Amino acid sequence: MSNETQARLKPHRGVFVFTFGVLSFIGGFFAIVFGPIAWISGRRDLKEMSTGVMDNSDRGLTRAGHVLGMIMTIFWALVLTVGLCFVGMTLTGLSSVVDNFGSHGEHDSGYYEEDEWGHGEDMMDMGGEAEEATADY
Repeated sequence: MSNETQARLKPHRGVFVFTFGVLSFIGGFFAIVFGPIAWISGRRDLKEMSTGVMDNSDRGLTRAGHVLGMIMTIFWALVLTVGLCFVGMTLTGLSSVVDNFGSHGEHDSGYYEEDEWGHGEDMMDMGGEAEEATADY
């Protein structure tokens, strides 16, 4: 391209998009804020580079920042969604359903019975035969 044509093109923002993409890779607050910025800015800049409105000399950096921003935005959105689901389950008490799964609560079969001291006693003692067998000794 001639110098005159390059002067009419918008300057590229490849370093800006790439920096925000890398900051989104760090995670936490950076991913929530900088990931979408890198994704949207990178998409817009790549479109302008393809149409010839923007200088495409740093197209690689722009693409890398765009992809990093996209990946990390989707990743952290999934992490936040799963985390909020667990918090919601805890607050609504659904975790107690999971915690009590398989325990002997109100739906006890009655196979074991506790005496007044909390000791379990087998209700299937075969009609007292076990007591008679130990009484012979």
